Amino acid sequence: MAKSDDKDEEEVNFLDIQKNLKTYSQKELRALENVLIDAYHGVLKEKDGLVYELNEFEVEKNSTVDRLAKLNEEVKKASKENSLLNYKLKKCSESESKGKKSCREIPIEL
Repeated sequence: MAKSDDKDEEEVNFLDIQKNLKTYSQKELRALENVLIDAYHGVLKEKDGLVYELNEFEVEKNSTVDRLAKLNEEVKKASKENSLLNYKLKKCSESESKGKKSCREIPIEL
């Protein structure tokens, strides 16, 4: 009896099924049909779940790309403002060294 228990627990793959297909009874074929249909539906559900996740990731990616583009624009703007302020500070320092108005008296506008 131990041998039959071991045989029941052996895994069967599709190649084994294909080789033995002609030896199956009508009842075994119907059972196989149900197993295959269930497996097919399981694969379809898994595929649908993966497609949904992929779409979610795509939306998240697009959102991240948009935020990155906005941040890049802000960095460019801040860099230009920094350059302008550095230029004005340099001009102001040069003016002060020549004896003109103090830098504190000159309004700085962007």
